Amino acid sequence: MALGAGCAGSDGAGSKGAGSEGVAAAGAGATAAVPAEAQPKPNILFILIDTLRADALGVYGQPLATSPRIDAFAATAVTYDRAWTQYTWTSPSYVSFMTSRYARTHGWDYRLNKPDTFRALDDRAPMLAETLKAAGYATSAQFSQPNLRADLAFDRGFDTFKRGADRGVINGAVADIKKWKDDGKPNFLYVHLMAPHVPLLPSEASRSAMGAPANLEKALSYDWWAAAPADQKDARLEEFRLTYLAGVLDADTMVATVLAALDASGLADQTAIVLTSDHGELIGEHGQIGHTGTTAEALTHVPLIVKLPGIPARRESAPASLIDIAPTLAAAAGAEVPAAWQGKSLLAGGSGLLFSERDNVFAASDGTWKVTEDRGTCTFVSAHDLASDPSEKTLITEQSSPAVQKLVAAATSFCDRIPSADNAGGLPSQDAGDQAARLEELKLLGYVE
Repeated sequence: MALGAGCAGSDGAGSKGAGSEGVAAAGAGATAAVPAEAQPKPNILFILIDTLRADALGVYGQPLATSPRIDAFAATAVTYDRAWTQYTWTSPSYVSFMTSRYARTHGWDYRLNKPDTFRALDDRAPMLAETLKAAGYATSAQFSQPNLRADLAFDRGFDTFKRGADRGVINGAVADIKKWKDDGKPNFLYVHLMAPHVPLLPSEASRSAMGAPANLEKALSYDWWAAAPADQKDARLEEFRLTYLAGVLDADTMVATVLAALDASGLADQTAIVLTSDHGELIGEHGQIGHTGTTAEALTHVPLIVKLPGIPARRESAPASLIDIAPTLAAAAGAEVPAAWQGKSLLAGGSGLLFSERDNVFAASDGTWKVTEDRGTCTFVSAHDLASDPSEKTLITEQSSPAVQKLVAAATSFCDRIPSADNAGGLPSQDAGDQAARLEELKLLGYVE
């Protein structure tokens, strides 16, 4: 799958007080709207599709019909062409967009394959659900991702924090929406789906639509491709790609069910909606599949589609980071934006650079160039010209280009400016049975061998 254009993004500036300053449309010519405190608080629907590359959706250039309902939704919303995640596996990404902080600041960036080291999230910054709850919202999370764990304090601020299979998540979300009209409160609903994540076993209808293998005896895993003989690697990679896209189509069908319930409630015009992903997926890039320890574009570049009451639909080339979501929704809700948050409300427009992290790697992009650095020392490692090489096939190891030198200087400034800290939470209590069960789940997801 071809990648989209290179990305630019948030410069890490905070947005304190944005919720009390009124709502303005993003982009050129934005004008102030009615002050937020004079408006009814919108309901908020935040949909996240795990492991979703931006270019797997039609609205981002995917030629196969993977996302008819999401594409139709995007036509009514603001679609950000240049959006990045701040970390390339789920839990640190979740912490970043829910606390509007970079991983270097929140410190919850443990190695994906070392679950015994995970500590509960400390309370140095409020999560989005806590901020909205304080503003009078009822809060619910319906999710299928096993890494979203209450014992790690990922449930802070949620009245309901319920995990189930994707179909159960959808049923729970629809049931929540049906209650909105009569519960007397504005509502925040977070929906997290896993359909494009391994183990891949999409519906027969979606496999047929994508031309994926019709007779899957078992779900496809990363090992299924890795173990292929050399003369079968390319064929298996294509089968994996098509099966992944079938999973995307399944997710689109689920999103359609949620949006249909919202339409049926009569509250769609009074609801702020965000659709995004926590990270993408490598499908052959750099000889890999999955989301291992890199900041490759296939992982950092994610879809971001935002619909807010009163904001016209458009394509938006301004930079956007996932840490911008929380201040955007807080501003739309008229809630006070915590001083600890580092993102910037998209209602005020975007500017600056994009930054993403993973294990020992730190990446920055200005939209044309991308540099990677050693995360511990913030020293230059390599660069890519995304304008001419969006798939990052050509590695540049010299800083001779003035554009690269400028971006390296900006990355160094970011490292100097943005605080670095460890997560100070305690170790969760688990018995041996819980630990064994979690380990088996992580193995199924391809995280642990």
